[in-house]
Amino acid sequence: MHELVRHPTHSTETLSSAQETLRLMISTYETIVSASELETLSSANIKAKLEQQASLLNCLQLRSQSLESLLQNELNLVCYILHSKSTREQWLTAK
Repeated sequence: MHELVRHPTHSTETLSSAQETLRLMISTYETIVSASELETLSSANIKAKLEQQASLLNCLQLRSQSLESLLQNELNLVCYILHSKSTREQWLTAK
């Protein structure tokens, strides 16, 4: 189970890095376009596409975080059930 939880954690971390990289790309692109004073339809289109990708990455990261929490809850439930079963068996043996 612990191995299952590691994968969404890794995905969440990777998506965070990708989001930060894309944020930096958008910022750099805006700086270049404003410095060159060539705000054209194509440059606005490029920026819109970059922002669309940023939005997609954000949604993927939120989904990854949700999956990570879900798997952690499942792991906690399994541990609780196993502990309860062990405690019950010890109690029955002691009788």
